[in-house]
Amino acid sequence: VKPSDSAASIGVKICYNYEDFQEGYRNALKVSKSKKIIIEKCAAGREATFFYYFCDGIAYFTAYADKITIKQLKSDTPMPVGYIFPGKIQQEEIKKFNTSLFRLFKNEGFKNGMAFAQTFIEKDGIYLCEIGYRLTPSFETFVISALNNFNPIKEMIKYSIGQEQDVSTNVNPYKGYAANITILLKPGIIKSYENTDKIEQLPYVQKVLKTWEVGHTIEKAHIGTLSQVGLRVIITADSEDELLNRMELIKDNISIKNTDDTEMAIKDYSYRQLYQNFKL
Repeated sequence: VKPSDSAASIGVKICYNYEDFQEGYRNALKVSKSKKIIIEKCAAGREATFFYYFCDGIAYFTAYADKITIKQLKSDTPMPVGYIFPGKIQQEEIKKFNTSLFRLFKNEGFKNGMAFAQTFIEKDGIYLCEIGYRLTPSFETFVISALNNFNPIKEMIKYSIGQEQDVSTNVNPYKGYAANITILLKPGIIKSYENTDKIEQLPYVQKVLKTWEVGHTIEKAHIGTLSQVGLRVIITADSEDELLNRMELIKDNISIKNTDDTEMAIKDYSYRQLYQNFKL
């Protein structure tokens, strides 16, 4: 159950019985501006996100990632703790999916900017969940820049001031390895971000983004939504094994303190263990 007009997992609830449904219905209706909700089958497959850039109506496939998630409560939606580029999806399936999606982009009149497509990977194929289309870059721009030597931000700036865009036809979504490490927070008030300066100096770290300022409060109501994200770190590597090792190292060394000096960062999981269950 979810609102028809929300995002970031706000108002979403997985229901296992009628009592769950009643609670989910009330919460979804409460946060919906249009007072409309969606009731749909819960997709059980793993998640992946695809990224695209548009120049004068031509779509370019720039990157795709497996979404690594953990589940905090049974009825909560799985929350991301990382994205691994490229994902473990067979290229034949990607080609088939992109053929359909490019047709959709053309029919809907996508001209310039970028888009991301959130999907579920099931045994019989890739299922589209949601598309975001905008003329502003996502945080994954830093991944695309590092792996493909193509900077969507620069091209969008050129477009916005009337200059000709330079979109290479050699954009390769399979070149190299990268990750978007996503650190979730427990409820509390952020007192300090620790070790982020040292992490920023690591040669393979492309970008560190603190989602919230010191003093910001993570409420219990934020758990299970993207408001729970406290930090994002973009890194690169030469192999999947090296990438997973670096993800663990950064996660284990990050510390985000509550005002009572307890740890707010959720770190009781292993990227390697979570990712070894992903199937090709």
